[in-house]
Amino acid sequence: MLDFTCPAVEITVGSNSAATKFYVHRNIICLSPYFERILAREGMWKECQNGQVSLQSADPDIFRIYVNWLYFFHQRLAGRDDSSLNVDIHADFFQKANFLQLAQAHVLGDFFCDVKFAEAAAKAIETNVKRGPKNCRILLPGAEVIDYIYQNTEETSVARNTLVDVFVRYGSGQQLEKLKPAQDHLREFLVNLARDLVTKDLRSGSREYRSQKWFNGQEEPSPQFLFGVVLDLLPDYKVLR
Repeated sequence: MLDFTCPAVEITVGSNSAATKFYVHRNIICLSPYFERILAREGMWKECQNGQVSLQSADPDIFRIYVNWLYFFHQRLAGRDDSSLNVDIHADFFQKANFLQLAQAHVLGDFFCDVKFAEAAAKAIETNVKRGPKNCRILLPGAEVIDYIYQNTEETSVARNTLVDVFVRYGSGQQLEKLKPAQDHLREFLVNLARDLVTKDLRSGSREYRSQKWFNGQEEPSPQFLFGVVLDLLPDYKVLR
């Protein structure tokens, strides 16, 4: 149960006219390691002064998703280990979010040191792909989403791995063509995707790629070359079954 005797923390998210004030129970917001840390040392962090928290660089809409997550799972768990929750419950929570919102939620969760939220947001990218209409063209994250994740995460990010996995499992040449105008900005993603496709593809053409220097990290191929490799290895067309 929620403790309604617990004081609320005023959190201002965004800047200037876009700033939005949130009032969140202290015991709920402190489920986040980030907030637990700054509120425990109030006055020592510029973001936390006089019992108020300011997050000027955060997006109010994405922060709202995070706060709802904290309340939602606080109620769902009710003292239980969260491993008892079915993964579909996490997916259901994010079902209405679009791919860019999920990417932004993942990055925000990472900033808040909330591993469970960040991983759940990343996992929801794949789940929302799988939940598309059957026997229809598959909707995949676009260039804006891919670029956002690669610009705001580390090499080992679960969100990066999820993007690559989604394109390996559900991608097609037809969908890849949509990324062509932005390929120069997606080189790192194309490297990861090309290597993963080559590793998992057992055809003779893939074996030839394995012997090339770019595959073994000995040279840096151009985005155009990588785009061609991926296009060569993906099927022309895919639908959800």
